[in-house]
Amino acid sequence: GIKEHPGYLPNRHMDTRPNVTGVLWGEDRERQVMIYSHIDTVPIGNPDAWTVDPFGGEVKDGRIWGRGSGDNKSGIAGSLFALEALRACGIKLKKTVALSSCVDEE
Repeated sequence: GIKEHPGYLPNRHMDTRPNVTGVLWGEDRERQVMIYSHIDTVPIGNPDAWTVDPFGGEVKDGRIWGRGSGDNKSGIAGSLFALEALRACGIKLKKTVALSSCVDEE
């Protein structure tokens, strides 16, 4: 089983870096579609090499600068916004959609 796999690391950083999954229930609760993204980033390296706060998301020259801004953070934010818009508009989906994010993908 998975617990015997050498890559299985139970509770790794789970106290401070949880994985998160949310669900928008559809008519069919058995068959689901999952939208998945990772929410971790690689280390910033030398902090003196940065001209902006690496975790600030500063807008400069029409672009967002910072660690993770061009990675899956935009994907998970866009997916979350889309599901919230569907929910807010009262649109009922046929299938259930799960939105999942994980850490330690990097």
